[in-house]
Amino acid sequence: MMKTKLRRAVLKALLNLPPRLLRRVVGPAQTNDRGDLLELQTQALLYLSEKGGIPRLHTLPVAEARAQTVEDASLVGGKLLVMANVTDLLAGDVPARHYDPGTGAKSPLLLFAHGGGFVVGDLDSHDRFCRRIAVEAGCHVLALHYGLAPERPFPAATDDALSAWRWARENAEKLGCDADRIVIGGDSAGGNLATVTCLRAQEEGLPMPMGQLLIYPGIDMTCQATSHQTLGKGYFLESEMIDFFVGHYLGEQDPTHVHASPSFTPSCAGLPPAVVVTCGFDPLRDEGDAWAERLAREGVPTRHRCEPGLVHGYINMDGLVDEAAQANVRLADDLQALFAGTVT
Repeated sequence: MMKTKLRRAVLKALLNLPPRLLRRVVGPAQTNDRGDLLELQTQALLYLSEKGGIPRLHTLPVAEARAQTVEDASLVGGKLLVMANVTDLLAGDVPARHYDPGTGAKSPLLLFAHGGGFVVGDLDSHDRFCRRIAVEAGCHVLALHYGLAPERPFPAATDDALSAWRWARENAEKLGCDADRIVIGGDSAGGNLATVTCLRAQEEGLPMPMGQLLIYPGIDMTCQATSHQTLGKGYFLESEMIDFFVGHYLGEQDPTHVHASPSFTPSCAGLPPAVVVTCGFDPLRDEGDAWAERLAREGVPTRHRCEPGLVHGYINMDGLVDEAAQANVRLADDLQALFAGTVT
């Protein structure tokens, strides 16, 4: 813990150098294939990670990669906010954590699935983010720790997410929430699970969440979008890491199955209103952009925003990257819009 605190203090000091001096440290500005400028503190964080020899997750045994993910989140994440009540529980059979910021009875609820390529990530890796969005959006959050690959490969995570959705709907009142005001969301793999849960609920005739909060979601497991080639190296989430995740999650299973790659669904009609947020320097950018465009084209009320200077995973970088913190405020605004029914 002391080592992490010291590393965090050093990183924070470096990233808060005057911009002109920080630019001299990290080198020339970087742009992507669209001409977007990589945000300076983000570039510095990537530079320092490389120079510091931080191991890439895909080079580690799975258990070590999971531990590294939690440590990294603690290192770069924002302040651990204190709130009225935080409780670990089971959402049916799925481990979960309930965040109650003290908003009173009949509050809206975000059912949140963490990112991590279906292999890493847990309730602790996204604890800071869940606390912050609960406070800033004025809602309860129920965070899920679905089964991870390779121990529980596809479709286990989708089964867990659907089971947790059923449980949240049936037990909303016990949580102090309104069963008719539940948004499902997640980042990366969690964004995939959020939209797959909506597809499965539609297939099975279940009640639908009132909205989807999809943060740089993985939508197409074939990984053929152009951004996988143009942004697959140097921006935190890299092509080799994606291969590591997909290999553990799918193995030899069909990557075009709609419960793995919702982009292959024959229709989006009837899905809940969606907020889709992508990043300018993310290999998943183009598939997320395409998904937002398709949702809107097929009649789903959709708000789409690309954070042009940020990278995959930015929601956990808000303790060191000012623009990531501001982007998280925008996410809270998006969530409030979903709860208010004003996403059009």
